Amino acid sequence: MAAAPDPDPGQGGDDGDGEADVFESRTHCLELSRRQNEQRKRGLFCDLTLSVGGREFRAHRSVLAAATEYFEPLLGGNFEESRSERVEMRKWSTEPGPDPDTVEAVLQFMYTGSIRVCTGTVHEVLELADRMWASLVRPSFVYWPSLIIQRAIKSQPYCYGSGVRCRPDQIPELQKSTVHIQEPERVERIISALCDGGVSKLQVITDFDMTLTRFAKNSKKRITCYSIIQDSTLISDECKIKMNELLNFYYPIEIDHSRSIEEKFPLMIEWWTKVHELLVEQKIEKSKLAKTVKESGAELRDGFGIFFGELHKHGVPVLIFSAGVGDVLEEIIRQFDVYHQNITVVSNFMDFDENGILKGFKGEIIHVYNKREGALRNTKHLQQLRSHSNVILLGDSLGDPNMADGVQNQENILKIGFLNDKVDQLLNKYLALYDIVLVNDETLDVANGILKHVLNPNHLLNCCQDS
Repeated sequence: MAAAPDPDPGQGGDDGDGEADVFESRTHCLELSRRQNEQRKRGLFCDLTLSVGGREFRAHRSVLAAATEYFEPLLGGNFEESRSERVEMRKWSTEPGPDPDTVEAVLQFMYTGSIRVCTGTVHEVLELADRMWASLVRPSFVYWPSLIIQRAIKSQPYCYGSGVRCRPDQIPELQKSTVHIQEPERVERIISALCDGGVSKLQVITDFDMTLTRFAKNSKKRITCYSIIQDSTLISDECKIKMNELLNFYYPIEIDHSRSIEEKFPLMIEWWTKVHELLVEQKIEKSKLAKTVKESGAELRDGFGIFFGELHKHGVPVLIFSAGVGDVLEEIIRQFDVYHQNITVVSNFMDFDENGILKGFKGEIIHVYNKREGALRNTKHLQQLRSHSNVILLGDSLGDPNMADGVQNQENILKIGFLNDKVDQLLNKYLALYDIVLVNDETLDVANGILKHVLNPNHLLNCCQDS
């Protein structure tokens, strides 16, 4: 037993102000893990079946979720595995997959922290542990001072990570029912290339409305930068009616899959121009924008904190390319406390006079189908990121895939599209333009899952050192 003074108040003990001790038993922890492992072997209280190489193993979901970062999102999120209580792991470096004794050994390590490994099983153990993201297993072997293990690694180097493709089945988020991929091998190659390039080569280019913001909640369509203004007290009822009439006329054209982009292009310019003219007539006050946004109920997609936080933490440049209102966009991300220094916004920005009254909009109009031209106009900004030749692009329209056309020395680009409406009519078109299409998915789970691999090399199958 070990006694520690000044316990945490939440750990119980003396309810008064007197002295108290916390007693810890390492023996209890070891015995607890041993008993859980014995229960697993006997099939007691197991609530999960793990299928590896066609063989099945019973286990406890709570233990696996606590032991690895692979199982926690898979079993706790909106995945089929969380409902079926079954996880299948396919595509191994050898057929028919790892030996059952190897699977048993890695499972035992997850439960007890103890594992037996020999020269004949070291590579299988490493591959299985990395597939499960059992991050405590691999360093124990690769840097193990055992000459037996080191000789095995050197004599038959199995390269994990760099040079080895990052399979989609290693990213639990890509197993969601909302995910549609037309060319899995292409996605595999691109993600692997992004992982190999790492943080220093990466930049993110993303749309905003209906891409970073939610499309709907409780079957109710969510707001956009323009609708925030339209639904506010910044404009008159008459103006709202006119804007709604324009929406009803032009939006069906925007999403009409039978029309070409060339045909839609001038009509979109016409729509945006008319809306801007209406807003200028309203003499909108700049000082009221923050309050308007706060009262709008604007929502970012679930997982936005991880998305923006991780990109900021690793210094990855983010270009938000929006056909909305830049001033409103910036206020939204500012109020959600994610407007970090690594973010650049290209959008339709309002132009206010010396009294803070809207007098027009700056620069050329950016709409859903001219983002390529907008990208080329911002070549100067993108030239500053010449070394960031790998791109993750997020969009929700048929015009968004062109947002990265101004990127210099582009090497690899992964295009992720959110298909929020008219799924039956548009899915095939989206699959032709985007590498990954997310249908009615209100989260950033897939982007976050991919970023976890690219930004954190420890989540990859890293190369075993040969020295």
